[in-house]
Amino acid sequence: MDLICALKRLIENKDLRIEMGLKGRVIAERDYSINSILDQTFKIYTS
Repeated sequence: MDLICALKRLIENKDLRIEMGLKGRVIAERDYSINSILDQTFKIYTS
């Protein structure tokens, strides 16, 4: 699927946009929370 088709699919499908947005938020909160960043930084300095 090329970029144009993927964008068209998102434009035309509100439910898909919502689903992808919610999943993206879960990933962002998990991987980029302050606790996650602190843990990653701590591991760098203690390894």
